[in-house]
Amino acid sequence: MLKLNGCRILASMNNLTSTQTMARVAANALPIYRGYRGFATAERLKSDMQDPADRTWQFARRVAFDASTDMADGVLARIAGATILGGFLDQMADKFWYHLPVRQLVKNGELSHYHEDLPLSRDIGGTAIRLWKLSQGRSADAKRSGKDKYIIQATALTSICSPMAVIAPDLVRSLFDISVGLSVVSGYEMLRDVNNILDEYSAEVPVLQTVSRLLDSQLDAIAA
Repeated sequence: MLKLNGCRILASMNNLTSTQTMARVAANALPIYRGYRGFATAERLKSDMQDPADRTWQFARRVAFDASTDMADGVLARIAGATILGGFLDQMADKFWYHLPVRQLVKNGELSHYHEDLPLSRDIGGTAIRLWKLSQGRSADAKRSGKDKYIIQATALTSICSPMAVIAPDLVRSLFDISVGLSVVSGYEMLRDVNNILDEYSAEVPVLQTVSRLLDSQLDAIAA
């Protein structure tokens, strides 16, 4: 009886390990797919979908599906356990999936440069900080503002890739404006995180205490 129970436990452990392995493979594969889709979407916005009048709901559904893979790989990453590689792939995929089409839309004259520059600057800094946190074994989960930003960005990009680009262009542009605002808010919270990290290490490296105080005063001035 004891031997039978032991075999069952070993079998369960093997199944769990197998499930985690499969989840990790899928969690790493989905971001690669999403990043590739960013190139594909940008290319279509440059060619057959360059004219907003030619955009279809089918094209928009594909963009929306690509966006949904971010939630899927997030669930899989929780099952398999967060890794530096997984975090890097996820972050890079988000940049390619969103910023490449937006860059093309700026070239098309549908969006302004600030729709591209401000979110991209925030995302590059955010990626560096999240990867550093993962390397230190810290939690790198996105904050509420970061999650809201992605949802609005996905909604905005899906909308501009649909007939809504012609039906309600002002509404679509407003969605991109909101996403820029959320990028600024998320960037502010990210700088607060940096300041907290500097505070932790200031005892070991005195110069960081001065940097932390300067950053803290600037952030307080922004908040005021």
